[in-house]
Amino acid sequence: MTRKLIITGNGLGMALNSNSFDLGSALEAVWEQNHILTAPHKNLIAQCIGHDGPPRGEYELDKLHISVTSCDLLETIADSEQSMHWLSDNGRKFPVATRNYIHKVASCFHNAGESLPDNFVDPLVAFIRETKSNVATLNYDSLLYDEFISNGLFNGYNGILV
Repeated sequence: MTRKLIITGNGLGMALNSNSFDLGSALEAVWEQNHILTAPHKNLIAQCIGHDGPPRGEYELDKLHISVTSCDLLETIADSEQSMHWLSDNGRKFPVATRNYIHKVASCFHNAGESLPDNFVDPLVAFIRETKSNVATLNYDSLLYDEFISNGLFNGYNGILV
């Protein structure tokens, strides 16, 4: 059998538990945890997305990501020796707050405590072993990583997959 490329996305997690892997639920749950985001940090994010409350989906996360990247670019052209910055104090705080928020949302999925059923994993592992196929994951990598590690597909540079 010839080598293949297997690409997985958020459908894998949604098929397991649509509540645990729902982006909107994770965005809301992290937003409501005051120890993760302070009120001023929430305000910075809200100003960027144009409304109070958490981002409403990937399109608003994309806007946050582009804004953070833009802030990073402006910080590279600042002249710290002369204390000249292109961003205000709030602008300099925005990337930190946003990265923290996005990281915590992603952690919800990575640490969901879910695992793939054996009747899915066993044939997949056997197929990868037989064909030496590649696997690309777009989301929720731990669902596959945990199984690939426990089945010996990942083993440093000695595994079937690296």
